[in-house]
Amino acid sequence: MKGIEGQTVTLNTGLTGLQKDVIYWTYGPDGAETIIATLNFDRNRPEHNERLHLDAQSGSLTIKNLTMNNHGLFTIQIIKEKILTQTFNLIVDYGELLSVPDIKHIPQSHTVDKQVMCSVVCTVKNGKDVTLSWYRGEERINQTSSTDPYTNLYLSLVIKEEDDQVYSCVANNPVSSQMKNLSIEEHTIVESLMQSLH
Repeated sequence: MKGIEGQTVTLNTGLTGLQKDVIYWTYGPDGAETIIATLNFDRNRPEHNERLHLDAQSGSLTIKNLTMNNHGLFTIQIIKEKILTQTFNLIVDYGELLSVPDIKHIPQSHTVDKQVMCSVVCTVKNGKDVTLSWYRGEERINQTSSTDPYTNLYLSLVIKEEDDQVYSCVANNPVSSQMKNLSIEEHTIVESLMQSLH
């Protein structure tokens, strides 16, 4: 089972209608488990903490605000006439979900061989292992990244005004991907282009 750091995951037992059962949830490898949640129907209440929620009807365990410390083996034991055991291997992926990249026009249009060139820049909030790329169709034409997670990533692109290719800016990290397509007409300032022709 997989979860993403900072999000919520439920370890679902698939059971229903538990009655007068004693439930123990433990975390850690065999022989070194730590009890993290219990339910004793004689006491009529589950025992867990604010990040854990134990469902009394199914025994399922919900973990809120996942951290990398939650990566590992979780085991439930349900004790009645006999002991029922289930084990879950939780894999926690690090990183946050990316925002959609933003594309802005750079007011520095110029001409090359009588072709009007338009400059744009794509930016996105940086994070762990984030890359920012420009694609022309399915071909990646440039890419950038930074080891400083507290600065935004910027990647510029110069294109012809009459270019009919499809361009897109794509941000990636190990857990998500976001893309924004470039509309050349939207990011071309007509007035500045006309001035560059004179």
